[in-house]
Amino acid sequence: MKVSYSKNRVVLKWFGDELIKEILNVKEKDEKEAADRLHKLVLTDVPVGSYKRSFRTTYKSAKGENWHMKDWEQRVPGTLKKSVQKYKSKFDGGGYIIMAGNYMAWYARIVEYGTKMRRQKTTGRFTGRAKKSTRYMMKAIRNERARFIAKVKSSMQMLKGMNE
Repeated sequence: MKVSYSKNRVVLKWFGDELIKEILNVKEKDEKEAADRLHKLVLTDVPVGSYKRSFRTTYKSAKGENWHMKDWEQRVPGTLKKSVQKYKSKFDGGGYIIMAGNYMAWYARIVEYGTKMRRQKTTGRFTGRAKKSTRYMMKAIRNERARFIAKVKSSMQMLKGMNE
């Protein structure tokens, strides 16, 4: 903002375009930093199991046939952690996307949200117990949201102090 005086008038020139460019620059930088922090938090909170589903790639079926396990059937510890990715969105005003899970780590949603106890509808027989959720993504988002709100509050207090 530039203030100049001419013939008993105060002329205030506002450099709007430059100011908006600077704000967008700061916004993009802050978005990248927030995405980096979120990515690190998710990587630290992702559970890594010690249980390997299969030690062999072939097994015998009930009929005695040899079956070959597909890649996604062989659960390997650390697959979910390796699947966590951060990349820039291709959409306008998109920011950054952090995604967990892929073809090999298809169970990412189950780990995040858990499951409920299952029973057969016809017989009422118990078929599976509930899996407790491990909120690795939501926990990271909650932490970043709290940080963002604190940052906005402090900047508003600074603006309030400047106006007084």
